[in-house]
Amino acid sequence: MLHRLANTLDAGHSLLEIVFALIMIIGTTSAARYAFWQEQPSREEIVTATVLLILAWAAIDALFTVLSAVFQLGRERLAARTAGGPVPPLRLTAADGWAALASFCATSVVLWPALIPFALPIGDNLALWLSNAIAIVALWWIGWFWARWTDFPRWLCGLALAGVGLLAVAVTLLLGVA
Repeated sequence: MLHRLANTLDAGHSLLEIVFALIMIIGTTSAARYAFWQEQPSREEIVTATVLLILAWAAIDALFTVLSAVFQLGRERLAARTAGGPVPPLRLTAADGWAALASFCATSVVLWPALIPFALPIGDNLALWLSNAIAIVALWWIGWFWARWTDFPRWLCGLALAGVGLLAVAVTLLLGVA
């Protein structure tokens, strides 16, 4: 089943969704203490908010996958109608369901490691920095992994995505929320 899920999604689409989700986690864990509560929340509140964000984003990403399939069907129907041919039915397939499930799994699985530091008996600031570091390392790995579908150097793609994560951390620092 994992092999089927891994080979279901378009590499370019899944890359963008996963990278965006990791950037959201960096911002959420950094800003949660200041943006959502008047007083500093407990670790449990930060983790709960982040888990809900992970599940919500994974569900939204799965829905986007289905909407993309419906849009593609609509384009095929328009092309057939314009050409005067038979218009295919507007019907989702099992492959669309697998793509939605794969999207949900890929988006959520990549985000869970960023929560590990909050389960450790360490200070809040260290947990936040470790969480950000895990997300940045995950971004590097994702860039390195996805580069195999391009002719770009793998190390450069990893470095570019890690740079995006570092930029997200820098922005939260500049805004004074981390």
